[in-house]
Amino acid sequence: MPRRDFVSPDRIEKGELWGSGGFGLVYEGRVHLKTGEWVKVALKVLAPQLDRDARARKQYANEVQATLETARWCKHVVQCIGWTKLGPQQSLCLIMKFYEHGTLQDLLRKNPATGLARESDDPGDRLPLPLIVRIAMDVAQGLAELHEGRMANEDLKPGNVLLDSDYHAVLSDFGLSKFFGGLGTEQLSTQHVRGTSPFLPPEKLRSSDPRLTYDLAVDMWAFGILLGQMVTVDLLYPYGPGVTWENVRNQLVYDREAPEPPPIPEAPRLQQLIRACLQLDPARRITAPRAVQELWSIQEELHGAAGSNQGDPARTPKLRTGTIFSATLAGHKKSVCSVAFTPDGATLVSGSDDKTVKLWDVASGCCTATLEGHRSYVLCVAVSGDGRTAASGCGQLFSSDKSVKLWRLSSQRCTATLTGHTDWVRCVAFSPDGSTIASGSHLSDKTIKLWSASTGNHMATLKGHSDTVCAVAFSRDGTRLASGSDDYTVGLWDLRGGAQLCMLLKGHTKYVMSVVFRPNGAHVLSGSCDKTIRVWDATTGACTRTLIGHGFDVNSVALTPDGALAVSGSYGETIKIWDWKGSGACLATLEGHTDSVRSVAVSPDGRTVASGSDDRTIKLNFCSPCMAVPDVRLPGQFPSPCSFEEEACPYLLKH
Repeated sequence: MPRRDFVSPDRIEKGELWGSGGFGLVYEGRVHLKTGEWVKVALKVLAPQLDRDARARKQYANEVQATLETARWCKHVVQCIGWTKLGPQQSLCLIMKFYEHGTLQDLLRKNPATGLARESDDPGDRLPLPLIVRIAMDVAQGLAELHEGRMANEDLKPGNVLLDSDYHAVLSDFGLSKFFGGLGTEQLSTQHVRGTSPFLPPEKLRSSDPRLTYDLAVDMWAFGILLGQMVTVDLLYPYGPGVTWENVRNQLVYDREAPEPPPIPEAPRLQQLIRACLQLDPARRITAPRAVQELWSIQEELHGAAGSNQGDPARTPKLRTGTIFSATLAGHKKSVCSVAFTPDGATLVSGSDDKTVKLWDVASGCCTATLEGHRSYVLCVAVSGDGRTAASGCGQLFSSDKSVKLWRLSSQRCTATLTGHTDWVRCVAFSPDGSTIASGSHLSDKTIKLWSASTGNHMATLKGHSDTVCAVAFSRDGTRLASGSDDYTVGLWDLRGGAQLCMLLKGHTKYVMSVVFRPNGAHVLSGSCDKTIRVWDATTGACTRTLIGHGFDVNSVALTPDGALAVSGSYGETIKIWDWKGSGACLATLEGHTDSVRSVAVSPDGRTVASGSDDRTIKLNFCSPCMAVPDVRLPGQFPSPCSFEEEACPYLLKH
């Protein structure tokens, strides 16, 4: 057991028995903090008959250690104060935060407002849908955090979900939890199947297989069963009174029939989510991050419907909005230089110094294709407005490949190679209508070229910068182009009736690495190696605001779809969210990358921030589509230490 978490028994007061299960007892208690105050806690110990068994004691010690370690890097798991040994038998005791409303199982069994048992056949006695969605979101976020750390819960059920005074949920009981290796699968013999029978997925029930293989998807099956139970206050078929273990195994494994979720007229998407969890094929089950996104959408649809059940708690749930977590996409062998979403937000395109372009499924985080053909670093990628074509630009010292390649995403084939630049291609962008491609080049070239996206023909060469062109961006109406350069300036170009340089905007004191137009075209934002982001009036060229907060070079700037918030990535390994139009304040700082952030992009629905880094990974930061709140620093990598003194206020991206 970790000594750093040991709490001296003389600081503990043990109270009355609060709850019990098959293996453990939970007592109310108090702990005397070093601040001098007494805090109410829950004390969990082994049941007396098991405390005398050496094997049971060892298993419980593993559970306590797993719970303490998991609580260090997961926000949505039971919060722990430490461990101690109590009584003459020196029984191992886990000291946890006291959760006033007990377990989700307690809530499903009895209505706390009436004190009566719930009736599954009485629709009026079921949990209100807003409360179901809120609890489900908390549970899904907990699973997403565990899965990001390559950890499966393996015993998710209502009895292992704790509810605080506001009916927010956390995961508990990690005695069966399992860390997975690099392949993300675990093999075990059938006699060692772990978990609670109604929540076991088909892959754990195949008794005919001498070896079973399963992965993190086991938790999503259990999550689907749990969701169904919250909706109906009962287990989904084939579980129920009189149903044997063999009935269940036959239904799931041999008949290949998954439980059918109940109709939910008020929230049909919730029924679809349950069905997506209860896929017999683990590879087809929804992932935890995607489940959180779905629940956020369902929550929006139900907004204002809370309180439909007058007799239940939390008639107007205080929804925990804006909580953020990240998924890490690993596969590139060198720095990830550029990322871009397809217009439907389903696919992310990335370019890397490993000379490849990769396509990623955002929902699952899986790499769906690797596009090869460049002979030098892929420094930039862009996607056409119709989502059919991606462009990539490359360059490398002593390499002859200084081209732009066009890729048909459906066939994953290169359809054209655009040549003409005499130095590295540092940036590339599509016009909004997809007809034109702009590319900017390195030091000895320092030009911008325009290309026909349909034919690949060179259309024009724009000259005006005196150094490397690091960034290009079209206005939404396609009539103007902005460019950023190592000559410290931002260029504005008029593309109507011939490409003409309108003005060079001066103010940055170092290289301009990124530019982006506001959706209405009124402003341009630029990020620079002088550690600032500048806001420019696109008509007058005046700098109207300077955003200061990064401690290192600003490599990339993007806007949310409505243009309300700016997202920036820095050499300082961080991403910042800015209220650039209003207060100019930094609303949040996302941490998690272990090297420079080279590129950031915001999904079309405004809910996901993608970032590419020199640490060779991509992170997808999933966010709520609501209002922004004051600046906090949020961990974006698991596992990592975090404080459990107070819950970090999350930030929200506007939808």
